[in-house]
Amino acid sequence: MSEIIKTRALVLSKLNYGETSKIVAFYTEDNGKFTGIIKGARSPKSKIGKAADVLNLVEIQYYQKENREIQLVSGVEILNYFPKIKSDLDKLKYASTIIEPLIYLTVEHEVNEKLFRGVIKILELMNDSADDLKVLAIKFLNFFIKELGFELKFDSCSLCGTEINQNEDLAYDFSHGLLCPDCSHNSKGNYFIQKELLKILYCIKHRKSFKYNDSDLIKLIKFFERFLMFQFSEFKGFRTLNMI
Repeated sequence: MSEIIKTRALVLSKLNYGETSKIVAFYTEDNGKFTGIIKGARSPKSKIGKAADVLNLVEIQYYQKENREIQLVSGVEILNYFPKIKSDLDKLKYASTIIEPLIYLTVEHEVNEKLFRGVIKILELMNDSADDLKVLAIKFLNFFIKELGFELKFDSCSLCGTEINQNEDLAYDFSHGLLCPDCSHNSKGNYFIQKELLKILYCIKHRKSFKYNDSDLIKLIKFFERFLMFQFSEFKGFRTLNMI
């Protein structure tokens, strides 16, 4: 028995299937991530096929059947296609980077309305605001990691609890967290964080303004990439960011 579902969704990826159809991955507001098939989507006359483009915010209608892995999508209506992102290579690069964790690290049908609203908000900011794209990407990645249950703490040493000195370079152990100088000597495989990076992370967490340069922001994105690769062996890094 099928149930008709109507919900907002972000198009994550698409793939041609057969002669006329498309397989599309969606991240939805009400049903998390799922995969759907749009029959006839590759026809020049198919409106829903054109609407189901990657990075589009859409309203979809589909028939959900519990014992079927790929659901049948019957309607797709564009709510926002983020035109400034798609016409700017730099915006597109960072927008693609923030949806990659949704593709590879979220669980099928696991609902997280907060995460859905968060990614849409960041895409709106990337499209409409003059905010630095790297800062927006870092804010989202920090938020995403927290939503996965791995909140990053930068106030005290994760092993001994000593309050962290924000004015010195420190180490981060991906198994435990931020380490004070004493504890870092006894830990292997540390990722060293310069004090400038630590201050940015601290300010982001506490929603304070901060000064930065591009090289620091790139290092922080690489830090989040390393963190996710350590926690999830199936995650191979930000492919779009590394390709462009």
